[in-house]
Amino acid sequence: MFSQFVTLSEALKALNPHDHLCLIYETEEEWRSAAISFMVLGLRRNEKCMYVVDIHAADQIRSFLSEEGVDTDAAEASGQLVILHETEAYTREGAFDPDKMIVLLIEETKKAVSEGFSALRVTGEMSWALRDHPGSETLIEYEAKLNRDFFPYYPCLAICQYHMGRFDPGTIRYVIMTHPLMVRNNHIYHNPYYIPPEEFLSHRRNHYEVDHWLQNLEHQSLVAETIRRTEELEALTAISATITQSLELEEVLNAALKTTLEIVNSEAGVIHLFDESSQTFVPTVCHGLSQDVFEENTEFKERVCERAAHTGKPVIVPDCADFIPPPPRSPAERWGSLVSFPLKAKGNTLGILTIISHTKAQFKPDHLSLLSSVGNQVGVAIENSQLYEANQRELVERRRIQEALRKSEKKYRDLVENMSDVIYTCNTQGAVTYISPAIEALTGFSPSEVIGRSFTEFLYQDDVERGIEMLHSIISDHLYRGEYRIITKSGDIRWMSASSRPIRERDRITGMQGILTDITERKATEKALKESEQKYRTFVSNLQGIAYRGDMNWVPLFFHGAVEEITGYTEEEFLTGNPRWDQVIHPDDWPVLAESAEKIATVPDYSATREYRIIRKDNKIRWVQEFIQNVCDDFQNPVSVQGIIYDITEHKKAKEEVMQLSTAVRMSSDSIIIADMEGTIADANDAALTLYRTHKKEDLIGKKVLDIIVPEDRKKVQISVEELLKKRYVKNQEYDLIVRNGTRITVETSMAIIETAEGTPRGFVSISRDITGRKVAEREMKRKLMRYDLREGNMYLVEERIPCTSLEAFEDLLTVDYPGLAISRTPQREFKEKFRQEIDYLWIAEKGNKSGIPPDLTEIQSTIEGLSKATAIFIDRLDYLLSKTSFEKILSFIHSLREIAYLKDHIIILSVDPSTLDRQKLRQIEKETLTVEPLYKVQLPEELFEVLRMVYEQNTKGMNPSYNMVGLKTGTSKPTARKRIRTLISYGYLEESKRGRSKILNLTEKGRTLFLK
Repeated sequence: MFSQFVTLSEALKALNPHDHLCLIYETEEEWRSAAISFMVLGLRRNEKCMYVVDIHAADQIRSFLSEEGVDTDAAEASGQLVILHETEAYTREGAFDPDKMIVLLIEETKKAVSEGFSALRVTGEMSWALRDHPGSETLIEYEAKLNRDFFPYYPCLAICQYHMGRFDPGTIRYVIMTHPLMVRNNHIYHNPYYIPPEEFLSHRRNHYEVDHWLQNLEHQSLVAETIRRTEELEALTAISATITQSLELEEVLNAALKTTLEIVNSEAGVIHLFDESSQTFVPTVCHGLSQDVFEENTEFKERVCERAAHTGKPVIVPDCADFIPPPPRSPAERWGSLVSFPLKAKGNTLGILTIISHTKAQFKPDHLSLLSSVGNQVGVAIENSQLYEANQRELVERRRIQEALRKSEKKYRDLVENMSDVIYTCNTQGAVTYISPAIEALTGFSPSEVIGRSFTEFLYQDDVERGIEMLHSIISDHLYRGEYRIITKSGDIRWMSASSRPIRERDRITGMQGILTDITERKATEKALKESEQKYRTFVSNLQGIAYRGDMNWVPLFFHGAVEEITGYTEEEFLTGNPRWDQVIHPDDWPVLAESAEKIATVPDYSATREYRIIRKDNKIRWVQEFIQNVCDDFQNPVSVQGIIYDITEHKKAKEEVMQLSTAVRMSSDSIIIADMEGTIADANDAALTLYRTHKKEDLIGKKVLDIIVPEDRKKVQISVEELLKKRYVKNQEYDLIVRNGTRITVETSMAIIETAEGTPRGFVSISRDITGRKVAEREMKRKLMRYDLREGNMYLVEERIPCTSLEAFEDLLTVDYPGLAISRTPQREFKEKFRQEIDYLWIAEKGNKSGIPPDLTEIQSTIEGLSKATAIFIDRLDYLLSKTSFEKILSFIHSLREIAYLKDHIIILSVDPSTLDRQKLRQIEKETLTVEPLYKVQLPEELFEVLRMVYEQNTKGMNPSYNMVGLKTGTSKPTARKRIRTLISYGYLEESKRGRSKILNLTEKGRTLFLK
């Protein structure tokens, strides 16, 4: 922790409470760097700091601290910094008492801790002791007692300051003995001359002092030995660091020799290596002398090198002139003394390292241990280098072999990777360990997507079991050739031909390898051929016509198929020539066939399709269609004929029927159009042109059906088309069209699907008639019979506490023969009492019954959607349904009903008690519905209308007038007012209710309609 290698600032930071130091200084710089830094560090560590001045003034101390960045005013004000004169501390009573001073330090330490500081830090200038104060002779006793009675027990650390120039050496000697730590020359040291207080204060202090000197002497010897060993270790480390920088032998030898010369401070040297071929030591590297000196000096090699090699120990020559006088070449090459030591590794001497000095007796026995260690280390390095060179030679040879192998493998890889066939290997569990790149072109899987997965993952499901059997057979040491299917990345199926065999390693089977060949095209060809053969056999056996081949004289060589069914004759009869085919052709059709018959006989490779009649064996006439062609020889001469004959009698009849039907369509008074499945008009009859107010088919053909439908009815048409696709027909749908002159007309339309022979829809036929006049007449008739303006395809809302206007409107619709459906909380008997007409009735109830429906909006909607024709629908107590679900669902339900009404031409009337909904929600429902309005205003007597107007005005203000208020406002007597009110109540225009003892009046929904604009 403390040594000459650690700076003073770092050492001061390492001090802790209980440390006791002496500062022995000679210069002001030494004092300041130690004492002031000691105080600054304590202030920063939240320690209370006490400085006792004597030589220096207090203001000097403050100035030095300020220069170090300390706010001395604040520090002193807070009590953290205390600067005392020695008369306030050491000699405060005019004399120095060691025990009292220790008591003072104990008190100050306790005070510092109680004030929240971590410790007390003290430094004092001890020069006061030189002024012969009473008790100053006990200074050294005081220093010793501090180590015994104070520092071990209290969190305090202190530096006692002694100026070398002021105190005599004897005092300084005792100061050193009483301080465990010393500050000297800007370093802190553990004091080896420190004597513990128990020994120092003993009467045998001199005895203990001598013991400490002797111990220090022994310690110094140990230190010297440690230094020597450290130097040896450093030398060996330097050698190791140098020779391990390279594995090249020459570089290692040069580095080892140069570093060894530096360690022993010598001028020249040489390393001899043992040569296996000559069995002698050969100079390999040298420094400071030319190499030929050693090559010429055989006496040196024999008397020194070989001796060192033989004994295995270093050889020292103190004076080379007496031992082996070398031929002097220059002053620089003069030999004074030398040492040779073996370079050994694993007990073998690999070489000799010789160090030569110009100075005689340069080498001592002390060098032998180090040089032996160096020799062993260099020997190991030589062995490593020789092994490295051997390895390098082996590596070069291996690389040559690997390069040759790589080229060979490349040729093989190029062959494998450019093959269209796939080469693969698998382990014994079936996991793919290698697969050639050709797999990607074949399957879409890259090799990396296949390797590691079981090959069975890629097999077609029906072939997996066979693949597993193949694996078991191969790892049981059998060869395999077979075919199976695989699934490609895109999901296609491909056929593979596999040729596989086991992989052997050291007489053990470790997997399988093989080649896959794509045989999909071959399989497809085989399958096509097989199917073709099968089709031909099936064609011949199931032929509905007659397949034949014959010579040019009408004699058949082959005659097969539905021969008897078409002609009444058997195949055998035709094959025997009785009759010939030309004999069954209807005589009247021969002129038509004459031209083609002549070409068949003369024109090479001629073919023709012809229709004619034949006379069956039972003399019935049949129509046939014949495809006939001639077959030529090598000289292009027709030599035979072949062909197929079909019975087309029914086709001929159907064609005639189509012609008749076509005539009927043209003559129909109804509009008929034919359209494809995209709704494009393909054909139209004359009635359709008349309906569209045109004479040209071009005005209709090519148009979209939806283009002539009014925009508001197009969705209705789309719904009808969806129903058409499900049922194959729809009947009596009503739409409005815009014809060519811009007129709007109403048509009643039925539609049916047109199918192909396979039953696939390819279009539809639409039959329409103009019902504009009828619809106008119906509307006029209804207006005469009805009281309210209600129109098909609409939904109406009546706001009333008790259903009144809504029931009248519903009754209006029943009067004009609309079928009725009531979905209600009103008992069924009340409907029967009110209406003469029969209606469908559904009671809204939680518990089901045969005439009931639960308050389930989906089920109610489904019931209404199931109505097949325009219906008057009455739903009262919408507020009851609202109590069973959320408003959002009710609003969605109303949206759906509005669309159903429009598409099905229903008239839906909703009744709701407005007091059950807040105004905002009611407004949302009103936006989706229409208001029931009377067709004609009711004419009431003026006196009754006056009463209604007065109640209406009060109601719109949020007030409910009483009977008395009506009399006062209208200026009538109580009996008259009461009579008029009773009349209006009986007509359904007013309703009364009680508020306390008074009766109050409200307009009914019927009454409010009189004030609708």
